[in-house]
Amino acid sequence: REALNKLEQEGLVQIIPKKGVMVTGLTLTEINQTFEARLLLEPFIISNYMDALDDQMLQKVEEETKRLLDAEPSPPDFCRLDDYFHRQISAACPNRYFKEMLAHIYDQNQRIRLFSGRDLWERHIQAHREHLELIRYLRNGQKEEAVAALTLHLIKSKEAAIKTLIEKAIPVV
Repeated sequence: REALNKLEQEGLVQIIPKKGVMVTGLTLTEINQTFEARLLLEPFIISNYMDALDDQMLQKVEEETKRLLDAEPSPPDFCRLDDYFHRQISAACPNRYFKEMLAHIYDQNQRIRLFSGRDLWERHIQAHREHLELIRYLRNGQKEEAVAALTLHLIKSKEAAIKTLIEKAIPVV
């Protein structure tokens, strides 16, 4: 019961008395707000805490991304790696409030992926190519280029999510 109340507080479910629990729908407003927050926080973290990123983690993500792009991965494989990479960017930040906000935002981002399903397959591939570019900038200490690459990556991801959800006739609220 406590877990359901927490999910309701986070806007992921709606508890309907005497009827049950319903997963809340996804709106374009939520997508816009999710990416607006990511566009503010993630580039800020790179700009201010890039040196705290673990090079071994970057190498691991780079190797796994290349392996996935060379293989025939499933969308869940791409989603797991994408989520891991972005959460590691968040982990580089010592500000616990940013981390808490981003943890909630990344949970919302997972919902966007679930609602989009396989429709974002080409975007997954392109996003991981963008990750490789971003990792190259991060590992070379090119902060401005990394911030620009991450910002463009998030904008493209937002546009793809909105396009997919409009095509699926998700309500605009």
